Amino acid sequence: MYGAEIWGWREYEEIERMKEMGRSMKEELSVRDIVKDEVPKYRERESIKKKRMMARFRCGNAEKENNFWRGETDRRCRVCWREGETIEHMLEVCEGLRKSEDSREEVLNEDGSGLEWMKEVWKIRELWQGVGKQKE
Repeated sequence: MYGAEIWGWREYEEIERMKEMGRSMKEELSVRDIVKDEVPKYRERESIKKKRMMARFRCGNAEKENNFWRGETDRRCRVCWREGETIEHMLEVCEGLRKSEDSREEVLNEDGSGLEWMKEVWKIRELWQGVGKQKE
């Protein structure tokens, strides 16, 4: 029994042909899966991280200015400490993160063109937070 009863006669003949050539069904399927253009499920984790980052920036969770319950000094930009941390400030004013050629809409659109800038923002923030912890 090859399970060919379920697939049909043509698949049964294909299995027999592969056995004559000395190949097993397992080898054939593994080669077929490698050739596929789709991204495997285990590799989707990276795209999920990207989607979460995009969502944080788009809904405003990446901005400290939205933390209204905190004091004025706690809502300042984590890089330059001049004014409230908003996406507009990071794009246009902040010296460490400035990207004046793009607008808020271009960075936050759904096609992911602003994703590289968002990654840079996260890396710079992590660096600055590490410096702040070392001073304490």
